[in-house]
Amino acid sequence: MSDVYYPIDVVARAPSSFSGIIESTQIGAVGITRFAADAQRALRRKVHGGRDDSDFFALVMPTMQTERFSHLGRLGDVAPGQVAIFNSAEEYRTDIPDGTRNVTIKIPADLFRAMCPKIDAVCGRVDVANSRFVPLLTQFALQALESAACLSIEHVNSLERGLLELAFLMMDVPESYAGDDSKPVIDHFFHRVMAYIAANFQDPDLAPERAAQSHRVSIRYIHKIFQAHDTTFGRELRLARLRHAQKLLRENLQNKSRQMTIAEVAYNCGFSSQALFSVRFKEAFGYSPRDEKSH
Repeated sequence: MSDVYYPIDVVARAPSSFSGIIESTQIGAVGITRFAADAQRALRRKVHGGRDDSDFFALVMPTMQTERFSHLGRLGDVAPGQVAIFNSAEEYRTDIPDGTRNVTIKIPADLFRAMCPKIDAVCGRVDVANSRFVPLLTQFALQALESAACLSIEHVNSLERGLLELAFLMMDVPESYAGDDSKPVIDHFFHRVMAYIAANFQDPDLAPERAAQSHRVSIRYIHKIFQAHDTTFGRELRLARLRHAQKLLRENLQNKSRQMTIAEVAYNCGFSSQALFSVRFKEAFGYSPRDEKSH
């Protein structure tokens, strides 16, 4: 039981009568464990991390009994309906009473950091996740665990995206956003993808598929969040490129020493050709790039 994810020292409170059950599976990069056991102390030591070079975040979600933990100098209790997050590269301890049951999700650290940059700062705390997403993630993980044996590769990939998306939303959506209506969640994710477009529009290969892969969600979900805002990914990408092009052309008028050609502006903004850029520019602004100086 102590080596399902990585080495952990386990000390049972009553070794002679100790019993426990553990089930685990791997859904893509995400590990899932369902655990039930008698009272024990589990200790992940610093030496373990140095020995096996593990770097994961463990999301521990009790479903029965409250567990006490110590991690990164923080002491706390995590109750059913809450989540505690541990970094496997650091030492942590959990004290588990009789009758404990929990679900644990293990996510590679580099993957979760890319999705949720604040994650290291909230390890060892239980007041940082959106409580309405915790039971959703718990139940989804259990269903994935029970279905894993009969899943195709495509289904595994879809489940992995769903687990990561829920874990991200649990950590990233403020508690005040939660409600029965999913619109606040869609709005929140829409703004994240819009920020992604703003940071990457100069890439000529940027497409919904790339955005979906970067955010670990399905292409269908990317289209859904833009449809909910009466627009499309392609339209917002094109507008971001055109606004930047207009800015460059106006700056061009002020730069007497080195002026960019229209082709250079087009390629700088992610367009594949000057001709396409000129057509799109006139459609958006009503005049050609060459006429910018008169506007």
